[in-house]
Order: sequence, then structure tokens, then C-alpha cells
Amino acid sequence: MKNTDFFLKLNIPNLPEMQKEVLEYLKNHSEYDFLEDVTRERFAQIPLSHFPTIHSFFSARAKNIIYETALRTVPPNFSSVIHSDGVMEDPEYFYRNQMEKTVLEHPDKFWHDLDWKKIPSANQYVLVVPISNYENSMNCWYDASDKVGKEVTHYYERKEFPYKFWLNFYTEADNSIPVEEVLIDRPTFIKSDMYHNVKNYGTAIRLVLTMRIFEYEKYPSLDQVFDYSGLV
Repeated sequence: MKNTDFFLKLNIPNLPEMQKEVLEYLKNHSEYDFLEDVTRERFAQIPLSHFPTIHSFFSARAKNIIYETALRTVPPNFSSVIHSDGVMEDPEYFYRNQMEKTVLEHPDKFWHDLDWKKIPSANQYVLVVPISNYENSMNCWYDASDKVGKEVTHYYERKEFPYKFWLNFYTEADNSIPVEEVLIDRPTFIKSDMYHNVKNYGTAIRLVLTMRIFEYEKYPSLDQVFDYSGLV
């Protein structure tokens, strides 16, 4: 998968086992019942170690640390906000300098030796594992080259790395036509540093598991992040 590709689907025979693992986990953990909210998108970070089958398979092939695992939902008959996973532009490293300061002030020393001048301002690749009710939904990408006055940057804080971060939202959701779209019915790496969203045309909540592998620099291809030999 080159940096110019939108997605890469993986052939993983034990996907049903992975899906069952997540659904069984949710059945036994009522604290995640909020994921059943049909009024808006929901997000829950869960340690990858809670899903042994998924953990063993993907960790063995990841070339960098998997630093975020999350369950994400999109309600029925709903389109998620068009966004990039980070900021599209970062003049003079304005955002990354603030992130660096936060990380260096954090007691977790694991991330202190990063070269922040190389780290991309947006996450390039995200792995999406479909779990349930994904059959009537599409992942879409948009051409936002004419984004003057249509781009909004949102600020977030959380307990987990990177503790402080920003996302770009593209406000032309109703008028934008996707330049590419795909049904994610298999584990799929998506291009996440360009504007994208999910459209759920179904009657049930779409549930997926997402994984982020740390990107120490802007990579020209997914090969430098994940070993997908024999899976495509």
C-alpha cells in the first residue's frame, strides 16, 4: 500500500473468531453499554491485551508499537463527520510543538526520545477491523483541495498518549462527493491523513475495532509500518 492509496484489504481467515472475541467481551462488560447510543458516534479505548486473538495476530506483524486500540460506532442512517486524523498542515510545527511539550512534561518516559520534527502532523494509516453491522456502510474519502473557509481544527485531551491532540474537520459534509469509497468487510488499512468519514446506511449500529501503529516519520508506504505479506 503506497502513501497515495486509499485502502488495503487483508485476507484473515480467523476474522469470525476475532469478531466473536470482541462481542463476547462487550457482553461481559456493561461499562461499555454507552456504545449502543443511536444518537451519535461513540469511541472507547480498550487495551489490546483484552483481545488475545487479535493481539497475537496483529502484534506479530506490526513493525512499530500499537499505541491505540479502540471500539468505534456509527449509528444507523448516520454519516460521521468528515475529518483527518490530525491536522492537514502544521506551519512551523505549531501543533507538534505543543504536543511535544505535553509529552515531555508527562511522567510516562516511554515517549520522551521522539524526534518531533519527523513525526507526521496526521496519522497516515489506521487499521479497521469490522465487528458487526458493517454490511451496509461505506468508508469515504474526499477531495478538500478547495478547503478555504471550510476547515475547522478541534482540540482534545485524554489520559493516554499523546495526551493532547488536534483533528481537522471539513465542514462541507452535505455538499461533498466522495472521490473514493469502500465497504470494509475485512480488516482494512485506510488512509487517514486525508479527509474521510463513514456513512452507515443500515438499520443497526456499525461497530469496528481500530488500531493505530505509531509512525515515527512520514512513510511512503504501509510496508514500513506493517508486514502484510501473504494477506493480500
